[in-house]
Amino acid sequence: MRVRKAGFLAACLVAGLFAVAFVPRCEAQGAPLRIGIVDSKKIADNFPAALAAEQELQKQISAREAVLKEKADELKALQEEQESKGELWSEEKKKEVADRTYQLRLELKLESEKANKEMAEMKRDMLRDLTMQIVGAVEAYARREGYAIVFQKSDVVFYDESVDISDAIIAELTKQK
Repeated sequence: MRVRKAGFLAACLVAGLFAVAFVPRCEAQGAPLRIGIVDSKKIADNFPAALAAEQELQKQISAREAVLKEKADELKALQEEQESKGELWSEEKKKEVADRTYQLRLELKLESEKANKEMAEMKRDMLRDLTMQIVGAVEAYARREGYAIVFQKSDVVFYDESVDISDAIIAELTKQK
């Protein structure tokens, strides 16, 4: 809890120092200081490309799960056959089934690890691309509309709803489509 509190206080201090250092420069230029807030979660939840990317990721996950389920079902069937008929088998057949069971377990484990790694990479790449698009839209909108500072909602203790530009950013991203 202490680390979190210290991190929060450090973030507030940095934001305050940034604002104090930046405000005089903006006022010296004669322009009123415009500050905006963005709600990243709201933007991501309403960004069409993010929704499409999430659907694609779910499709890939479902495909990988189907392959894994097929192997798991094959392993289960082999184990059930071994339990019900194993006593009647020759030693050669028992060894053959034991080897196949071992092979299926190994394949299942390796396929599962590979699928998890690929999905993590895919998700990381998707998030990086979406973040770059969102940050680009925030920057473009802020420059065009004359914002001096735009903060993440999660980094601010209090703000007036009138400075929330999340809906404008969503519109900007939807327009880019």
